[in-house]
Amino acid sequence: MTKIERELERLQTSIAAIYSGLKIEVVKILESDLANPRPTAVMRSVNAAIDRTRTRARAWMDEAIPGPLQMKSRELAVKFNVLGFRPPGKRTALIKTQEKLRERLSDYLEKAHTRIRDSASRFVMLSQRMKRTAAKFQAFAIEDVEGAYAKFEELADIAAREMWSRVRLQKSMKDFLLGEIEGDNFITVNGRNYGIRDYTEMVARTELAEAQTELTLAECKEYGADLVEFSASANACEECLSYNENIYSLSGNHPVYPELTDDVTPGIHPNCACAINPTSEEAIEFR
Repeated sequence: MTKIERELERLQTSIAAIYSGLKIEVVKILESDLANPRPTAVMRSVNAAIDRTRTRARAWMDEAIPGPLQMKSRELAVKFNVLGFRPPGKRTALIKTQEKLRERLSDYLEKAHTRIRDSASRFVMLSQRMKRTAAKFQAFAIEDVEGAYAKFEELADIAAREMWSRVRLQKSMKDFLLGEIEGDNFITVNGRNYGIRDYTEMVARTELAEAQTELTLAECKEYGADLVEFSASANACEECLSYNENIYSLSGNHPVYPELTDDVTPGIHPNCACAINPTSEEAIEFR
């Protein structure tokens, strides 16, 4: 594992830990609502927790964005020098890549904040219905909010049939509600469900790796390098492995090597950690 790869792994773990902490904090707030429903106060506490996490996430970005990209830029400078490319008079690729990465990370993490807030609001509303259902010990009118009302009705029917106590019914409803927040269906990306920790870790891994690729492409343009080599990561999928060590042309004008298109550019799927590296005809000849 390279120094850059170790740093990226550390950053992925740290952002996942930040959002795991948010989940724990929000779950505690919502559990208190089950004991003593106060919708306005609960949502105020949830929003405060999100604001604190947003501040931590910004501090994380201040470290995560420049560090690995600066390391990558220095690494590329050495490679270009070895390949015989002269440095350009003005280099703007690093700054532009950092700006784009910050914008994308901010958007993805804000999506997580919105999802948490929406889930908490839905939880509060359902917990109030749960209280009334448990108190009456009967099912309420069938209304479908992503299946939650129907689930409550099902639990109430089972409780009546099997002669559950009111406490047992309320606990079953509580477990269902907390499962909605703590489970692995927090966010769906490309048909796959992610819990909040896995989601933020996936976002960090994918976006930080894609930024490395974007920087490589931009600096190849600045240095005038046309050829790049696909480098599959240690845990690459079968598709990415099939591209490993393939040579591509950035301009698409090379007589031998095909153009690097989006479908073979690293970042092919979520969690893709593959890379491309600049090369030259001379380097290919002697590899």
